Amino acid sequence: MRIIRKECQVDTGKMPVQTAKHSMFIFRIRLTEILVFQAEIGRSTYLHRIAGALTDSMFYADPRQSTQSRNYFKPDIYLPSLNFNWSISPSTQFNWTTSAVFSTRNSVQFIGFATQPDRIDTVTNEYKNRQVDIDRFNSYISELRLSHQY
Repeated sequence: MRIIRKECQVDTGKMPVQTAKHSMFIFRIRLTEILVFQAEIGRSTYLHRIAGALTDSMFYADPRQSTQSRNYFKPDIYLPSLNFNWSISPSTQFNWTTSAVFSTRNSVQFIGFATQPDRIDTVTNEYKNRQVDIDRFNSYISELRLSHQY
């Protein structure tokens, strides 16, 4: 059994440091000389600060600037997988893999034009409302493969 865990921080320049976490757990067992079973689960999550829209002239002046600093994007992704390998003969292999993707993608964004900065409204003394999205994604895959080397 192997366990891989990786955490990293990314310095994006003018925006604050972003954090990402990635984990992978692998369990592999040889049932017989010709049969191997493997189970895996991976997870990836990170928080990314979205810079916001820029006009062409703003981009050419400084592509790392941002007019909207309160935009965030945060996916959380799980990737389970089961794999069954059968060596029927030295030249013939049977492989069955089934896997899935389970994910949420959350974002908070100020929706506005690039020329409209996200700042406190002097009349209400509050920021303008932001859009909150919570999306869920599920995907399933199964592959059956028989290969023969001639």
